Amino acid sequence: MSYCVNCGVELGKAEQRCPLCGTEVVNPKEPYDPKAKQLYPKQLDSPLVSLRGRRIAALVMTLLFFFAGGMCIFLNAVYAGEVTWAYYPAGALCMLWVFLFPPLMLRIKPAVTFLLSALLDALALCGFLWMCETLTDGAWFVPFALPVTGMVLGFLILNAALILPRVVKGAYIGVPVMLTVALLLVGLECIVDAYLSGAVSLTWSLYALVPCLILAGFFLFVGRYRAVKEELRRRLHM
Repeated sequence: MSYCVNCGVELGKAEQRCPLCGTEVVNPKEPYDPKAKQLYPKQLDSPLVSLRGRRIAALVMTLLFFFAGGMCIFLNAVYAGEVTWAYYPAGALCMLWVFLFPPLMLRIKPAVTFLLSALLDALALCGFLWMCETLTDGAWFVPFALPVTGMVLGFLILNAALILPRVVKGAYIGVPVMLTVALLLVGLECIVDAYLSGAVSLTWSLYALVPCLILAGFFLFVGRYRAVKEELRRRLHM
């Protein structure tokens, strides 16, 4: 009979790792035997329990958001005689509900969940911004808010498509991230200039573009040379 060197749990021949703390079992006198009787049952995460917990959390969140938004509209209508400012908190709660609800309820691959959630979040944000423009009689949603939201969503999906399936990994992750930051800043200045003056003139974004490109090159260099990577890990205690 063996005992875990870390926590002292009694172990059998069918245990490769301690069932309590996960420490590897090393006992030359009693080698691992996969056919031996298991002393402890394997603990499995029940998907039904997990799904039930998610559904309860989603239901509670929905009721709270509905109650808070309804109270805002009710109080505004009672004290002002009409609904005016209540549209903003009610719309913000609806947007927040879209942000939180899909990740709780979707039971598919993490990458697909992320992409669907990002699309729904962008639609919810656009809907809220459009409502704000309509309530304030503005004209900034289509020329400004919509392009910025679409640009951020596009770069977010592009990075997720590279990072989540591990197309790029390790230090290489810093390359698309820094390039994304650089292009986002340039794109943001272009959209702002086009909205305010109708002409694009790149100035401040170029100052941010240079260090982002330098950092992207640094991550590329670190990813290509293993010795540099190991030295950085040693010095940074990673």
